[in-house]
Amino acid sequence: NGASITAPGQRGGGAVLLDGINDYVQLGNPAGLRFTGQISIAAWVRPSVTSLIRSIVSKGSDTSAAPNGETFLRINAGAYQGGFTVDAAASVMATGPASGADSALGDIDKWTHLAIVYDGTTWRLYRNGVEISSGVSAAGAPDNTSRWAIGARGPGDQRFFGGQIDEVRVYDR
Repeated sequence: NGASITAPGQRGGGAVLLDGINDYVQLGNPAGLRFTGQISIAAWVRPSVTSLIRSIVSKGSDTSAAPNGETFLRINAGAYQGGFTVDAAASVMATGPASGADSALGDIDKWTHLAIVYDGTTWRLYRNGVEISSGVSAAGAPDNTSRWAIGARGPGDQRFFGGQIDEVRVYDR
């Protein structure tokens, strides 16, 4: 199973342009995206803002959904990051560098391909096909009833991405 949201044409030709203030795409919680454990999330991004936490793709962080967990691919203070949190007590993240050529800060206004993959034992973060970080975990995507979003936290209430996002893909493997 898996789902993709794509725009026809060249990378960037059908990308969503997000203002970093309140723009995002709400995906809900469709049956095709309700899975736990192994997961892969990938997207082309062209960030214009890298301060604070900026969600690229996220499911969760909805306090009305039990458990209050989140699976994400995001920017955190200039660093690319992917992984999960559950009830703020358990988390595993693969975090890339906060500065330099492999960071979101180094990718301002440049198209970059990102992916976070959980294979059942390790979360691996890839930038342009090269692994830049990993984190070992016995847990994968948490089971909750929250929503998916592109460019914001699952509920669409904060962590807004500034820039462009294109060719988002989410897989249960």
